[in-house]
Amino acid sequence: MWPARCPICGRWLDVAGEDERRNGIHHSCLGGLLPSGQVVPSRPPRPRGPVPVVWRWKDDPAFFAVLHAMKYEGRSDLAVSLGKALAAWAGPVLAAWPGGIVVPVPDDPVRRRRRGFSPVGILSRSLARAAGRRWSDGLLVRRRPAPALATLDSAQRRRRALGSVIGVSRLAEIPGGCPLVLVDDQVTTGATLAACVEVLQARGHAVLAVALAGARGAPRQLGS
Repeated sequence: MWPARCPICGRWLDVAGEDERRNGIHHSCLGGLLPSGQVVPSRPPRPRGPVPVVWRWKDDPAFFAVLHAMKYEGRSDLAVSLGKALAAWAGPVLAAWPGGIVVPVPDDPVRRRRRGFSPVGILSRSLARAAGRRWSDGLLVRRRPAPALATLDSAQRRRRALGSVIGVSRLAEIPGGCPLVLVDDQVTTGATLAACVEVLQARGHAVLAVALAGARGAPRQLGS
């Protein structure tokens, strides 16, 4: 079997240290991703009002190479690496919050079966562990697959495509008003996050959205 390549520089990881081989990326390459400059709010979100959206890195070509390898080349090791980095950034702040549950954006069921793992599930679980918070991947579900939203040219078409796609499964188990940390891998238009937020806020939950990276022009908050 061939050793993995670093998704950013393309060099083999066979001569890297054991930790780099296990995580699937060179430390220097991971450290070279462009930071977003955003910070995680020090206070829990409010039940009503705009939902803050924060992300760790800017969505540049280097990050896109990592994301593509993780999501479309079966590189679950990269999800572990990025999850650790996300947890180191956001975990200490979230650990100071009273309560709070970490919830991943639900996977497309077809794509999850093809991958054999859930990237956002690994990311959110790492964050929950670092913050000492409960984690649950069954609160939100996708009732059916949706088209790639980035290919749709208007917010109205994206909302229509997501209509009735996001639903709830075990959300009734969570006390009303409990703050939730909604985790995704990337924010492009914010349409998927907005659909999730709408469902959660309708049930009285305060929400903070956290992602690995945000595209240029991605929303910094959702809702009114």
